[in-house]
Amino acid sequence: RYEVIETAAGYHLEGALRKLAERFSVGVFLTLWRRNQARKTGNRAIESLPYDFAGIPFRNILKAPELAALLVDFERRAFSGEPVDSDELRLVRSAIQHDENSSEWLEAAVERAQTEDQLHFVRRLGSIGEAENPAFAFPKFTKSLLARARKIGPSCYEAIFAKLTHVGGGRGSTDNEPDGEWKALLSSIESAATQYADDGELGPLFSTMAKYERAWMDSERSRRVVEDDE
Repeated sequence: RYEVIETAAGYHLEGALRKLAERFSVGVFLTLWRRNQARKTGNRAIESLPYDFAGIPFRNILKAPELAALLVDFERRAFSGEPVDSDELRLVRSAIQHDENSSEWLEAAVERAQTEDQLHFVRRLGSIGEAENPAFAFPKFTKSLLARARKIGPSCYEAIFAKLTHVGGGRGSTDNEPDGEWKALLSSIESAATQYADDGELGPLFSTMAKYERAWMDSERSRRVVEDDE
């Protein structure tokens, strides 16, 4: 029945689906997927899924036989250049983020990518947060992205590396002094830079992230000096 419900918005409905997904992840995923297929094929009364649905806990379903053909087709369409449907991307990313085999699954997808655009698509699949950066959640996957980008070519590597230096997180300040959340973010980046210092791919990435973050903080503090001079 849910496949034809026009709107998925609403606290009670979302809550019910989350609880169902904890017990019947494959069934709920397929129900939402089929609902979206109906929207794509012409039922304009069906609304897109709310943004919050990206967090539905579809646990350990990436290797489910019921999803095999669906995921292969999803990747095939994206790799061929077809615009990625936002609801499909949201559902697949949620499945990836709640699967204990996600890094392995993503690394396999990396190896299938043959072009820069295809590699960017795979990067988005494994991304966490608004900045679309998988480096903290999936370091092995991130390392494989960078290694694959090197094989594709210098311009691909530069583009992927640049995207991966963008870090999400809160960046507030009081009187131009970075707040605790921002400082904690920098601390996390610096810890990762230390942890992966000897890694040929991740070391330079986290080191560059830390460099950019410190520069951003310095810029924020310098505004206070300018304002005091005025």
